[in-house]
Amino acid sequence: MARLAVLGGFLFRHRDVLPVPLAIAVALSSRIRGGRRVAGALLVLTGLAIRLWAVLYIGGESRSRGEGPAFRTIGGPYAYFRHPLYLANAVLSEGLVLFSGAGKRWLPFVFPVLAFLFYAPIVAWEQGGVPRRGIPVRANRFGVRTALRSERRTYQSVFAFLVVSVVSSFVRNNLRRNR
Repeated sequence: MARLAVLGGFLFRHRDVLPVPLAIAVALSSRIRGGRRVAGALLVLTGLAIRLWAVLYIGGESRSRGEGPAFRTIGGPYAYFRHPLYLANAVLSEGLVLFSGAGKRWLPFVFPVLAFLFYAPIVAWEQGGVPRRGIPVRANRFGVRTALRSERRTYQSVFAFLVVSVVSSFVRNNLRRNR
């Protein structure tokens, strides 16, 4: 378990950059089509909604690189899920994969496994750094403006992924027609 937590600490500190090569590969190999596009868009919106709901309660702490929380959040989605931001990221990522149509039929089934393999060590690392007692509990809600500002990079990343996916799919379709 100690090795898993060490890996989790590394993944946590680099969680913004490690998925980027995979996201670029998925976006560049997109083949956007019918039903998967609609299902993907619905999952993307669901993931973004869960993230916003969670950030309304955790605030800017969701962007910290610290070694552990200063408080334990128990309001909003934290009353139902221990790690709603990771759940939201998994749903959001699955939606982006479905929307892009990359990987034919197998990638949407592999991606949840990849998300689990990415987040399980981070959760192990976080749980090792959270004391069982003595940490203050917080259930208050931040303002929507604060949450939206905190999520700005998430929205920019999702938008960039969608643009690259659409352009890549458009170029692939036109190249195929011109052959």
